[in-house]
Amino acid sequence: MNIGLIVYSYTGNTLSVAEKIQNQLQAQGHTAIIERVHASNEDPQKNRLDKTGSLTQAPDPLPYDALILAAPVNGFSLAKIMQDYLASRPGLAGKPVRLFVTHHFPKAWLGGSQTIRQFDKLCAANGAKVEATAIIDWSSKKREQEIAELVNRFSQF
Repeated sequence: MNIGLIVYSYTGNTLSVAEKIQNQLQAQGHTAIIERVHASNEDPQKNRLDKTGSLTQAPDPLPYDALILAAPVNGFSLAKIMQDYLASRPGLAGKPVRLFVTHHFPKAWLGGSQTIRQFDKLCAANGAKVEATAIIDWSSKKREQEIAELVNRFSQF
């Protein structure tokens, strides 16, 4: 299966989880490619104020059989860069999609839960068939366990 991992990562935390998923998918014989979403200003604090939608790299989801989309939580909301990406890419219709977010706090209810719901709604509005979601609580003592469980779940196609 040809799987696209479309990732926005400012600090590298979200990307590091995506790379683990990619490695597991490739070990199972899938084609798994990470494509990054980029903007002219990636600073989360400054980008939240940018109303122009300044994406500089917006990967095309059409070549993939399935997608894994990932982004961090910024200010208790999905990173604006990923919001802009989803608004600019309507090619999710009918595609199986899995979503995950990373956030600093140790508990999902501290922004992660509402953000994953927001992510899910944006993808569904774009025609995606959301199959699974996950939240990685970066400050949690169970972070490595959460990541291992996510990699295992998201690698099953």
